[in-house]
Amino acid sequence: EIRAARSNRAADYFAANAEGWGKIRSMHIAEDEVETAMLAMGLSAQPTSLLDLGTGTGRILQLFAPHVERGVGIDTSYDMLAVARSALANDDIEHMQVRYGDVYKLGQGERFDLIVLHQVLHFLEDPSLVLRLAKGRLARNGRLLAVDFAPHDFEILREDHAHRRLGMETNQIKRWLAVAGLSLVDERMLRPSRDAETALTVALWLAEHADDEGFDDNLDSP
Repeated sequence: EIRAARSNRAADYFAANAEGWGKIRSMHIAEDEVETAMLAMGLSAQPTSLLDLGTGTGRILQLFAPHVERGVGIDTSYDMLAVARSALANDDIEHMQVRYGDVYKLGQGERFDLIVLHQVLHFLEDPSLVLRLAKGRLARNGRLLAVDFAPHDFEILREDHAHRRLGMETNQIKRWLAVAGLSLVDERMLRPSRDAETALTVALWLAEHADDEGFDDNLDSP
């Protein structure tokens, strides 16, 4: 009964929001190409644990589920968490969990080999702070994968979809990472085949600890 209730709630939420998501997806390269690139970059250091910040529908947990031993996704939207729980249950994915959580309040706790921010940074008032907090949850030799849009001028995304930033430049990402104690080790730009002036470019940035010297493996309580 609980699973059915979650599924119904997820279906209602999708019905109410599918049009907006569909419009954004239609503006950039196919999702499967983005996901292929995410797997190639995210799995390059063979992570066994994953933290998905702003997990949304839980798609990233589903994507990485066959490749890691444990995963956690957090989000502040109960509707999104209902969608994610339903999706994971329907696929019988038991080693991935979702929880209510705020990216601005990560605190201390379990460290993860890979932290993902998929289409999250453009919503944030202070991306630099979130990257600093995320770094604190990275395991030794852990990596952070951020996926977002390159700079664009689609003002409608700010007006109708609550985007605080119209994409981000790599130099800006590098500055935020440097402040967080992370360094960029790989990046990819997935440009659509059609005219770049009428479509979004998806950017992927992979970062790691800038310096592991003095890394503290001792964890505070979650």
